[in-house]
Amino acid sequence: MMPHPQFREREFPWVKVSTIGCFVILLGLFLLFFLAGDCNYPAAYKQTLGNLKQVARSAALYTDDHDDRLPLDTSSVRACADDLRKYGVTAYNMVSQNPGSPEFLGNGSLSQAVATQIQNPNEVILFFDSAPWVDSKKRSISMVDTSVRRPTEDEFQKAVANNWRLVPTKP
Repeated sequence: MMPHPQFREREFPWVKVSTIGCFVILLGLFLLFFLAGDCNYPAAYKQTLGNLKQVARSAALYTDDHDDRLPLDTSSVRACADDLRKYGVTAYNMVSQNPGSPEFLGNGSLSQAVATQIQNPNEVILFFDSAPWVDSKKRSISMVDTSVRRPTEDEFQKAVANNWRLVPTKP
């Protein structure tokens, strides 16, 4: 006498388990290689510094054409985007590669400032990352003289407190 089909012993579904196992392994590999490796930090640093340099150079060209005055609003790169587009800044240059902050902010106190009257322009911050990089705790910044740097967060905060002047540290 055969038992009712509902009460038969079932075999373990090896095919289903192995399919789900393969799917989980592939998903894990995808996350490991594509998402974790999404930000190649050294390349992203260089790209961000290059973008900041282009924005700072465009601001310098703008000042040459506007009686040595910086753009109307330097509180962020987006705020002065219309002024800087004529000098080579594209939408691609206006963003940071920093995964924590894709926007460049600016020194709003320099809006309409006369660039030739700024003392030590190599120490005055013009544009910067809106947040420090997660891995190094540094920010990418551009100076009024179009140079770019990556100071630590402490150095950056001291510069903001010191009228946006990045004072070189002595070794």
